[in-house]
Amino acid sequence: MIRYLWIIIFIANSVIAEQTQIEILPKTTKSNALYNYQIFCQGCHRPDGSGILGSVPALKSFMGYLTWSPKGRQYLMSSPGLSAPNLSEQDRADLLNWILLEFSEQSIPKDFQFFTHSEVAKNGDKVMLDTNQERQNIIKQIYHKLPDEIYKSRAFVDWYEITY
Repeated sequence: MIRYLWIIIFIANSVIAEQTQIEILPKTTKSNALYNYQIFCQGCHRPDGSGILGSVPALKSFMGYLTWSPKGRQYLMSSPGLSAPNLSEQDRADLLNWILLEFSEQSIPKDFQFFTHSEVAKNGDKVMLDTNQERQNIIKQIYHKLPDEIYKSRAFVDWYEITY
C-alpha cells in the first residue's frame, strides 16, 4: 500500500513539475530534462528539488547562486548525478538549465548564460573528491555578492553547511 502511495506521489509531482515549466526552453528539451531529472536526480534531491536536510543539498532556491562564478558553473557540471554514462553532453546541459529554471530561477544572475553542449563537453568530466567542501569554497567566494536576507537566512545556512 505504501509503495503505491509513493508511486502516486511521484506521478503527481511529475505532472505538477511539467505544468509549472518556464516557457524559455523548447517543449522537447523540457520533457527530456524532466525525464532525466526523474531518473538521475530526484532519487536524492526529491521531486521538488528540496533535497534531504543534513545529507543531500537542495536544488530549490539557492542552486542558481553557484552560477555566479566560473568555479560554481564547473561544480554544477561535475555534480555526481550528471556523470551518468548514458547522458550526452547536450542532455547534461539541458538538465542543468531545466533544474536552474525550474527550482532556482530567482537566484541565477541577470546576465546568466545557459549551459551549452560545448561547455559541458569541455568542463563536465572533472571529478569532485569532496562535493561538500567544493560547494563551501565556492560560496565563500561569492557570499559577499549575495543579498543580506539570503546569506543570513536559516535555509541558506542549512544549504551551505550540509554534509554528506
